[in-house]
Amino acid sequence: MCFFIRLLLTMIIAAAVAQPATAQEGWIRWVDPAERAFSLDAPAGWRVEGGLRRHAAVDVRPEVTMTSPDGLIFIRIGDAANPTMVQPNQQMAAMGFVEGRWYSPGYGVNMLVMRYLPGARFALDYYLPKSLGPISQVIVRELNQPSNQAMSIMASAGIQGRVDTADLTFQTTEAQGPRQGYLLIQTRLIIAPGAPDMGNWEVTKLSGYLAAPQALPQAWRIYTRALGSFQWDPYWWEGQMRQVGATSYVVSRTENEMARIIQEMTYHRQQVADEAHQKWTEYIRGTRTFTGPDGNPREIDANADQYVMAPDGRIFGRDQNLGNEGFYVGQDGAYYTKE
Repeated sequence: MCFFIRLLLTMIIAAAVAQPATAQEGWIRWVDPAERAFSLDAPAGWRVEGGLRRHAAVDVRPEVTMTSPDGLIFIRIGDAANPTMVQPNQQMAAMGFVEGRWYSPGYGVNMLVMRYLPGARFALDYYLPKSLGPISQVIVRELNQPSNQAMSIMASAGIQGRVDTADLTFQTTEAQGPRQGYLLIQTRLIIAPGAPDMGNWEVTKLSGYLAAPQALPQAWRIYTRALGSFQWDPYWWEGQMRQVGATSYVVSRTENEMARIIQEMTYHRQQVADEAHQKWTEYIRGTRTFTGPDGNPREIDANADQYVMAPDGRIFGRDQNLGNEGFYVGQDGAYYTKE
C-alpha cells in the first residue's frame, strides 16, 4: 500500500474539518514540542502532555492529553499507541504473518496484522478494554455524515475503501472514583487496487474524555474547544510532504519486492506439495517415476533393481543385478539397459 496516499488523505480531511481558533482569557495556545507540527487551545493551569510521535518517515501520530488540576477531568486527542493495521490474507499467512503478529515492509514501518474493525467495533473490542478495562452503560451512535464525507474524498482520488465514524458514551471506575466517558472514533480502510483481500487500515480520529459526574458540563465545553482549535502547521506539512515524496518511492519498491517474494514462496510451496503428493501416490501404487533419456517420465515397478525397455515402449523390471544402470537408445529407437 502507498503510505503517501494515506498521509495525503489525512492532510486533506484534516484541512477540511479544521476550524480557526481565537485566543481567550484562561486559555493558552499549546504547540507540539516535538516538531511544532500542530497546535491547539488548552486551559491555562492544566497539565498538558504529548506531541507528535514519529515512528517512521511516513508514520507520524499526534497525541495530546490534558488533566485538570483537581484530577476530575482527563481529555485525550489522538493516541500514538494505535498503529497502522494490515488485513490478514492467505499470502501473508503463508509467510507466517497471521492475525496478531507484526509485519514490516521495511524502513521502520511496523503494522499490526488485524482484520478491519469499524470505528465502534474497534473501540469496544480492542481500544477501550485495553485502555480502561471494564466499561458499562455503553451507548453507541453511528455518525454517517463524516464517514460519507471522507469516502467522497477518497473516491474523488480514485481510492477504494471505507470509513466508519461513531461516538460512544460509557461509564467506568478509576482509583479516584466513578467516571463517565465519551469517545469519538473513526477508522479508515484503503483497499489495494485489484486485490480486495489486501489493504491497510488505521484509526484516523480518536478523541474523548473521562470526567467525574459533577464535572461533565465543564469537560464537554473544554473538550469541544480544544478539538475544534486543533490545527496542523502548514510549513511542517510542506516539509513532511517532501519527505514522504522521497520515502514513498523507496517504500513502493519494498512493497513490490515483498510481492515478488510472496509469489516465489507460493510457487515453491506448490512445488513441494506436488512432489509430496507424487511420492505418496507412488508409495501406495508400488511404483516410481523414471525419466528416460528423451526427458519423458514413465511409471515403473518400484521393487525391481533394474529395468529394461522393450521395442514397443514397455518397461519391465529385472530383479537380477545387471551390473550397469545406464540406459542407451537402440537402433529401433527404444531404450535398453546395458547388459
